[in-house]
Amino acid sequence: MKRVLSICAAIAFVCLTSGLVQASDLGASVPAAPAGYVLEADSFADFELVQGANGWTYLGLDLNTIYKELITDSHCPGAFAAWNFSSNGCKPSINSHTMDSFHEAGRNMNAVRRWTSDVEGNAHIAGAIQNNVDASSGGELEVRLNGAVIATATVGGHPAAAVSFEKSVDIAVGDVVDFEMGFAALPVGQLAANLGDFRISVRPDPVIAGLAAIEAKLDNLPAGPQGPQGEAGANGSDGAAGTNGSDGAAGTNGTDGAAGTNGTNGTDGAQGPAGADADCVACADVANGAVNLACLVLGENIPTSFAETEAAALIIVDTLLISTNVCEDACDIGAEIDALINAKMN
Repeated sequence: MKRVLSICAAIAFVCLTSGLVQASDLGASVPAAPAGYVLEADSFADFELVQGANGWTYLGLDLNTIYKELITDSHCPGAFAAWNFSSNGCKPSINSHTMDSFHEAGRNMNAVRRWTSDVEGNAHIAGAIQNNVDASSGGELEVRLNGAVIATATVGGHPAAAVSFEKSVDIAVGDVVDFEMGFAALPVGQLAANLGDFRISVRPDPVIAGLAAIEAKLDNLPAGPQGPQGEAGANGSDGAAGTNGSDGAAGTNGTDGAAGTNGTNGTDGAQGPAGADADCVACADVANGAVNLACLVLGENIPTSFAETEAAALIIVDTLLISTNVCEDACDIGAEIDALINAKMN
């Protein structure tokens, strides 16, 4: 819809221009492509106000050195149906079928339609140009392939008959074809306003076309059975070692171990110093204590004779004397015991 509205607006704009030559009249002057060629580009039918649409871009060649993309400036007549350049007096201007260039000292700029190929093969490039308005002084069209001129056409002032051209040349994907409307030795201040209808038809390369047909058939073939599985590939190298994990929780305490064996006894200590002598006991007291102890002990096992009584007393005396310090140096303990026993028995 956008493309249809653009074309209609362009036609309406041109219809308001004096001395109009109808675009339909010009189209009949374009040489037809030979049989077997496929139309790939049509400057009239493909026109849109979108740079790059359908492979076309719209440029101005500034002083024959610098290409600049045109814009749709709202200050220019027919801005909503044409490409233009307002900072240069709205020229050049390109709509669906006209190409207006302007020749003036210091700001000469030619109108250029550029098509970028997306196909490969032999191309039939053809077109026609015709002076469009009374004010125009005609112009010269140059057709370039990747910058090299391959065809030209020159039209005189209005009114003048349409001038057509055609050229066959091989093209590849990415090649660019320029249709540049310039001037044929026009004086300064002259306008070149011309109708232009350009078509590019391509005959595909037989080999490429054959390969494409084969590829299309192969793409439509049913899938074959799955092939056997291939051998396993070699193992990959080991990955880098991972980082250490966090410490685990502490374990529970173990049971107590068995008691160890006793150590060996230490060596005996050195003998201590001799103790002080105990208090001395009188010889008579020792004898008297021995007799009294003997009488107490022998109460349960009474001796039957004097000799047994004396023997028992002597045993006790010997026991007492072991730890007794007798005061007298000469103590006849036996005599003392005899005297005491005799006294008690008598």
